[in-house]
Amino acid sequence: NKNFLDHYLDVPVDLSKALFVCTANNLDTIPAPLLDRMEIIELSGYVAQEKQAIAKTYLIPQAHRDSGTTEDNVVITDGVVERINSAYCRESGVRNLKKQIEQIIRKAAFRIVRDKESPVEVTEDNLRQFLGVERYLKDREYESTPPGVAMGLA
Repeated sequence: NKNFLDHYLDVPVDLSKALFVCTANNLDTIPAPLLDRMEIIELSGYVAQEKQAIAKTYLIPQAHRDSGTTEDNVVITDGVVERINSAYCRESGVRNLKKQIEQIIRKAAFRIVRDKESPVEVTEDNLRQFLGVERYLKDREYESTPPGVAMGLA
C-alpha cells in the first residue's frame, strides 16, 4: 500500500495511512479476498420514532421542494407518517418511507393543479386515496388468542 502508483495522474501515492469507508446492504456480493481485508461494522436500522422524526424534519420538506408545493398547500397530519410506517413500509431504513411521502405529495400537487383544490389535507382517513391498499396488515389476527388457536406453528 505504500508504493501505490496512480496511473491517471502518474504520481506515487502513500496509502499506508489512508482509511477507506465502504457501505453495503448485502455482504454476499463482496468478493471474499476483499471481505477478509475489511473490518465489518453492522449498523441497525431506525426505530419508528426516529423514522417519524426524519420524515418530519427532512423527507417531507425535501418532497415539498422537489414538487414545488409548500406545507401550506399540502398538509400532512402527524398520524399519517406513523400509518405509513406501519401499513406501507416496514423496512429498517427510510428509503421506502421517502418514496411513499414523495408519492403522496406528487398526487396532492396534481390535485392542486387539476381541481384547484388548496390546501390538500392528507389524513389517516384519506391516506388510501394517495397510496392505495395497505401492503402490511396488523401482525396479530387476534388481540388475545382464543382457546384452540395456536399462533406461529407450521
